[in-house]
Amino acid sequence: MRFIIYGAGAIGGTIAAKLCDVGFPVICIARGEHLRTMRESGLMLHTPERVIQVHPKMVTHPGEIEFRAEDIVLLCMKSQHTGAALQDLHRAAVSNIPVVCVQNGVANERMAAELFSNVYACLVVVPALYLNAGVVACHAGGLGGILDIGRYCNQARPNQETFSIIEPDPILESLTQALECAGFGSKVTPAIMAWKYAKLTTNLGNIIQAAIQGAPETDAEAKLAWREEIRTLSKSLYAEAHACFQAAGITYLTQKDINARCEEAGVDMQAGIPGIDRIGGSTLQSMLRATGNIETGYLNGEIVSLGKQFNVSTPANAVMLEISKEIVEQRLPIGHFNLSETMQRIKNHSHILL
Repeated sequence: MRFIIYGAGAIGGTIAAKLCDVGFPVICIARGEHLRTMRESGLMLHTPERVIQVHPKMVTHPGEIEFRAEDIVLLCMKSQHTGAALQDLHRAAVSNIPVVCVQNGVANERMAAELFSNVYACLVVVPALYLNAGVVACHAGGLGGILDIGRYCNQARPNQETFSIIEPDPILESLTQALECAGFGSKVTPAIMAWKYAKLTTNLGNIIQAAIQGAPETDAEAKLAWREEIRTLSKSLYAEAHACFQAAGITYLTQKDINARCEEAGVDMQAGIPGIDRIGGSTLQSMLRATGNIETGYLNGEIVSLGKQFNVSTPANAVMLEISKEIVEQRLPIGHFNLSETMQRIKNHSHILL
């Protein structure tokens, strides 16, 4: 089994380093300074227990790879880059190559299934961080996080996706065993998309970290009020998502289920790495790196789309989606938006819908 890590950033780099460390052949598809540094000095992964230095093969494009029958492709890029990446992969590889969507959101599997026949969905609970070119970190202690996987089966039923394994899948078994060997919690999960919808819900707050001004530092009462308002906003995002899932007939789990899965596997999500602070979610990391794009359209945007399709009001997610577009289009800085003004904007949006 050889792994093609398509997108060797925080998540992809963590997985690549751990797989290489236990002897699996790995090819990373990367770009820019990150690629150049890894070619020269390898890939470095910081974990709470140790530092891993590996030297996977590096390429800039799938067309540079001579694909083999035993290859498995792990898509690890942000969702906004998936479409173009899949087109490049489709031109370079056979259509039945196993493609695993190791990504947040639920749109990647749909995109992959349009071009490839063996598509797998992966629940990603890995607190990874891109530090600088050639260096990533993972703050999970014990195991490196959760990477549960199931086969993606989009049935021809209106507004409903069914996910199950009809018969044993040797690719799934080999893949989860390899990831376990590399130090992740990983198991075959037939109803994998229910887990991915749970993770989608938890990621709806990513834009809050990136867009909303932080709590007042000097006024304790104001800080308390800010925290309460943040909780209210977060609950609104989640409630809208669950209402959309119910209207669409989508089976979903919750953050409690994800927490229980981490506890079951023995993953310490609160572990620290000396000298390396946690920065925040993927949206904030993208803004800190000034990538010029963020993935909110595939997170909050998914809820807004479902709301329109099934006549469910989603003002909180709609406003956060609008804010994300303004950030990108106007190149606004982190924490540009005032929380109270944002909450008023959501109320105004609700009145417009009424």
